[in-house]
Amino acid sequence: MPPTPKHNPFRIHGIVTEQFFTNRATEIVRILKTFGEPAAKLLIYGPRRMGKTSALVRAISRYEADGGVAFLADMSTASTIVDVANRILEASGKALGRKWKDSIGDFVARLGVTITLTPDRGTGLIVPSLDVKLRSAPLDEQRESLSKTLDSIDALAKARRTPIAIVLDEFQEIRKFGGDAAEWHLRGIIQHQQNVSYV
Repeated sequence: MPPTPKHNPFRIHGIVTEQFFTNRATEIVRILKTFGEPAAKLLIYGPRRMGKTSALVRAISRYEADGGVAFLADMSTASTIVDVANRILEASGKALGRKWKDSIGDFVARLGVTITLTPDRGTGLIVPSLDVKLRSAPLDEQRESLSKTLDSIDALAKARRTPIAIVLDEFQEIRKFGGDAAEWHLRGIIQHQQNVSYV
């Protein structure tokens, strides 16, 4: 009889959940503290495949279970600044739609740009996205769309008197769209916001 193949008890790819999630209790406490403090910022860094995203997803789940509002926008596959804004819009649309059913109309009104509303296939929630033509717009116009997206979330959090936590996963990818200037632009947006925390 051939030997039974041994399986690695550790998961080192994808989002790790349940019994495969390894501790990270201290890190999760710190992330949750940042989530709950409006205008707070936390930078998480380290080598790949160390469980950063898994810890963030777990922290978001715990924060939402306690009544908080948080979401993760994955910027790893973005090709333009408009893509970055759309990743944030998509994630926020799903999170805010679950929390506040009437939030999309309010959110769209605050954006002040042309958007498309599409039902999410999995949840049925309405997901906003920027006009696809903006992807080829001049860089300044694309940056303005990102500013309006994040400022609208901040304004919505203020109006609802509920802080919102935004996780920008792989945020360093924004350097592809303008190097240091792109990073400074993002920093300039978030440093003035008082109702949103960023990780």
